[in-house]
Amino acid sequence: MLNDIPRSPPHRHGPAPRTADVVLDLLGQTAVDGAAVSVFAGTAGDLVYATDDIAAQIDELQFVLGEGPTVECFRRLRPEVHHDDASDHGADEWPTFAADASALEVRSVHAFPLVIDSVPLGVLTVYIKNSRGLTPEEERICVRCARSLVSYVLTDLTRTPYLATGPYGFSRADVHIASGILAARHTMTIDQALRSLQSDARAQHRRITVLARDVIADHTETNTT
Repeated sequence: MLNDIPRSPPHRHGPAPRTADVVLDLLGQTAVDGAAVSVFAGTAGDLVYATDDIAAQIDELQFVLGEGPTVECFRRLRPEVHHDDASDHGADEWPTFAADASALEVRSVHAFPLVIDSVPLGVLTVYIKNSRGLTPEEERICVRCARSLVSYVLTDLTRTPYLATGPYGFSRADVHIASGILAARHTMTIDQALRSLQSDARAQHRRITVLARDVIADHTETNTT
């Protein structure tokens, strides 16, 4: 479904350098292929860091669809880990997400909550390109990583402006701006505008961030000509 940007190697640059260091250390200790960290306000998640474009797209897919292991992990405040044939479980639980993830050549996605004193902050999501679950040791490493990430994510969010730019960092700021533009244009609420944008992204098989930038560009051009 989503392939608007080329693949790239894991990076340390961007608006969340401390978070990046912890996540890249996780990749060095396990055989997972990539990872992402997102924070949530209510039920809406925003990407803080992703190791690569595939991890970013997996995160964005769940934002658009409202389903998947990251969403479920945050809702239930528990890890979404499946050791046996993880891809089949995903197909049963989240059929649309599983199909779109498969199109990205991803077969296994697992998620771990970031929690502060029993209050959910966000989710660490890891993906694997083949149909296998995490090993017990990999699961333990991911759990430790999620625990340590809490302080680093908070530090990055405190020291970095929300609209900071960088690869895969705070990538949905444009979505929120575009939702405001659509809400004003069509006399609807922000939530209604966001749902409309999500629906258009699904219908057009486009990344919601790309669609949002088109809305902003159209608005800017209209108001400057």
